[in-house]
Amino acid sequence: MTFSKKSAVLIAAVIKTTTSKTYDSIVSFYTSDVLKPYIKSEKRFFALDFLYKSEMLFIQNDPEKAISNIYDDIQKATAEFSKESGVCPKIIAIKNIGIYCIGSSKANTNAVYDAFLLSIKKIPPSKTLKAMTSSNSIFSDNILKGKVVIITGAAQGFGKGIATEMAKKGAYVVISDINESGIVKLATSLCETYGVGTAIAVRADVTRETDIIKLVETAVLTYGGVDVLINNAGIVKAGSLDDMTLSDFELVTKINYTAYFLCTKHVSKIMKLANKFNKENLYPKYNLSYKNNLSSKDNLNSANNLSS
Repeated sequence: MTFSKKSAVLIAAVIKTTTSKTYDSIVSFYTSDVLKPYIKSEKRFFALDFLYKSEMLFIQNDPEKAISNIYDDIQKATAEFSKESGVCPKIIAIKNIGIYCIGSSKANTNAVYDAFLLSIKKIPPSKTLKAMTSSNSIFSDNILKGKVVIITGAAQGFGKGIATEMAKKGAYVVISDINESGIVKLATSLCETYGVGTAIAVRADVTRETDIIKLVETAVLTYGGVDVLINNAGIVKAGSLDDMTLSDFELVTKINYTAYFLCTKHVSKIMKLANKFNKENLYPKYNLSYKNNLSSKDNLNSANNLSS
């Protein structure tokens, strides 16, 4: 399999899912000219004096290999690694694709990558960097902790409020809007308040499919997947049939309906792939329906029906 952004995105989703069986993981993808010699050669990769050398994994790949075979290799290799070592790998290299840093938080994966770059430059990591590469979180256990959430129309109003509350609960928020300055300001504020990597801003016009694809790709390559989509973007142009113009009607339709279709279409691809490799992730979510008087058998059947 040769490199493409689409393949890197799909692989990130599979890695996040398989490593989340060990703990709720964040996965960040990196590729650059500096990394190329080390993702081309397994020997050079393992020759590095990396801080966590025992937690490195290399997956072989060639131009003729189908991406489905890469998925299977990742699943098998991570399972064997975890069984033998008792921990999840901190770095997975896919030959000729790139490296995926895995951690309990975005700050954690950033630090792992920084430590990896230092090993290439043969510079010992500082005590501070060593501490940041350890798995830790400031958040108590709750349903949103570590979840990756895309929120459209998040520069102001309800979207801004939702993003803020979710970040407060420990989620990673990908905030999107056509108001770029608004989402950049919000993302900066959330990172300052709740920690490095808590939020990223991605400008997107939800009526443009290319923008939605970019939004989803950025979310997955930054965090490893998407757990929640909040289609918040919407407008209201009220009026009678006599007063409303065709252009107004088409604008409302594009933002309120077409955008919903586009966002759901492209996010669901990532969610389906994640579910394929870890169906157990559905069960805790459906346990919430006990409050609706569903039996445990009903919960299990509901989860199985949706995951098939």
